[in-house]
Amino acid sequence: MKQASLFGLTFLLFTSAITIVGGKLSNTYSNSEHKYQISYPKGWKVDESKGKENILLTAPIIDTITKQPEGSITIDATVNTKITPTTEIYKASMNNLQSTTKDFKIVEEGEMFLGEVKSKYVIHHSKSGTSTITTVQFYFSNGKTSFILGGTVPGETLGKNKDLYFDIAKSIKFSKK
Repeated sequence: MKQASLFGLTFLLFTSAITIVGGKLSNTYSNSEHKYQISYPKGWKVDESKGKENILLTAPIIDTITKQPEGSITIDATVNTKITPTTEIYKASMNNLQSTTKDFKIVEEGEMFLGEVKSKYVIHHSKSGTSTITTVQFYFSNGKTSFILGGTVPGETLGKNKDLYFDIAKSIKFSKK
């Protein structure tokens, strides 16, 4: 089994306004290797090209200027040798982001349940060139597997995408087997 890097976070940077269609989570992605499933909007695509440890869900709308999808979620899974507390993973990631990201600022953080699993979430700003981007990340574990689920949008707010990103995160379910 491959191991994903804890800090191998994928951030997609967009330079146009985001308009994500389809607020209903009508499709489901299942990952048998890491024993979870997650729902996402109709028309979004699943990209497993980096393996089962790094899944990308992208919206179907492509910005005509940048040719980028206008919404995405990444799910990074890391198999640990022991059960690692979510708070430990969160602190390590925040320390890494603060030391490597330009103008990093935490805007909101909290805890919530994603299905039956307790998670820590953070919304933060950083700079990409001269533009500010906003990222939401959810940190959680299931047994020895740690997860980071995140999405990035341009500007200083998640805007209407916040509810959609939180709904996608809350849809995650783990199988017992």
